[in-house]
Amino acid sequence: MGNEQRVTQALEVIRKYVRISDVFRKFGAGTDGVERGDEIYISCPFHLDESPSLGVNDDKGFWHCFSCGRGGNVVGIYQQLYFKNKGVKLERDSVIDQFIADIPQVRAMLPFASVRTIEQETVTAGFNVKRFNPATATTTTMNDVYRFMKKNGKTEFADIAFAVDLMLSGAEPDTVLAMVKGGGGTSEIATTLTAEELLSALDWS
Repeated sequence: MGNEQRVTQALEVIRKYVRISDVFRKFGAGTDGVERGDEIYISCPFHLDESPSLGVNDDKGFWHCFSCGRGGNVVGIYQQLYFKNKGVKLERDSVIDQFIADIPQVRAMLPFASVRTIEQETVTAGFNVKRFNPATATTTTMNDVYRFMKKNGKTEFADIAFAVDLMLSGAEPDTVLAMVKGGGGTSEIATTLTAEELLSALDWS
């Protein structure tokens, strides 16, 4: 479960920089949008909708379908569309962390890379059960991240903890690699593991 103070801070930034209409488009919905006042009306992706009945208000940060009654905020629609498209139910914190990883403006406004805090007992157990979905895998693998970090001497505790933080949050390998290459790290992650212990404890395959 994420640190609730981080969650609150991240949600404020996400609501400011992430448009709900963009989330619909990311999952292939909302291409038939019609503007009506402050809202955009699109065909609801959750049922047969011959006439656009789902209203999106980006300024207020909510959406509502007047036919099926579904509605919610930006995190909720990401969860629902992700499940509809990939058959995987994401937790709230995983969605928030994905926004942090994917949206540069959100990432730049927050002093952390994840709303989760990593504790020693979750570093090995949590990572070993976390696997990237092969159906959504990119050409970049975690081995690429590992090789880059070793080759460029990014083996300090802060560097490794930063990468692990992203991996546990569910970020795709190419996102992790891009952020590691761009620098970063955090001193907020609390664990008694040393950098070398952390490297040896992880399964980088």
